[in-house]
Amino acid sequence: ALMSYDPTTYSTTYGVGDDYPAYYVNWHMAADFANLVTQQHNSINGTSLQECYTCSNSGSTSVTCTEAVGPYQCSGYVLPTEAEWEYAARSGTVYDFWTPNAGGNVQSNNCGNGVNDTTVTIQDGTMNPPALSDYGWFCGNRYDLLYNNTSKPVAFKQTNGFSLYDMHGNLREWNADLAGCSFPINGIDPFCGSIGSNRIDRGGDWSEASSLMKAARRDSYIPTYRGKDVGFRLARHP
Repeated sequence: ALMSYDPTTYSTTYGVGDDYPAYYVNWHMAADFANLVTQQHNSINGTSLQECYTCSNSGSTSVTCTEAVGPYQCSGYVLPTEAEWEYAARSGTVYDFWTPNAGGNVQSNNCGNGVNDTTVTIQDGTMNPPALSDYGWFCGNRYDLLYNNTSKPVAFKQTNGFSLYDMHGNLREWNADLAGCSFPINGIDPFCGSIGSNRIDRGGDWSEASSLMKAARRDSYIPTYRGKDVGFRLARHP
């Protein structure tokens, strides 16, 4: 509703509809969208939230953006730092996967046979550990009967401890950080904003193995990368 284009027309589609996450969106397009959401928020609520990015060719797929202000200092909508993203994914636990029993980890699953494998469990110390497929979309349930071998509509799985959906799988998500810093960065409000050229993305996607769904998994791409496996979510600092 805010943008003047449909990003899924970029190439072969992997899920189309109002409830699907946006993919084929590069880092600049995600930042541009954050600014437009800030503008909409201000228009509806009579507020003066700050736009977090300076963008050229706004509203087009050729947009380029840079930070107008640091992500922790901006009052408008912004891509989360990877420290924030990981904190949100762990949602109060020290484990890579949240469960109601404090969380745990999963065994590796390469899904090399191309069939569903929903037997992968989150080992959280309980007698009946929950299935990873209850919390996220990954290669083990990519061949869902309704949404076969595509991205999936959002909010079909259980939330984590912070009531967030799809922190594991479906799409990887752009973060604010550049990829040139070691993680974790020490200090308060860690952010890598001046080292490197690639941008960080976090989380696994619907075609990847269970071991790549963990909260600690890090990856990066050039900020102009547009893939069927990468999307984003926004944050705002009150």
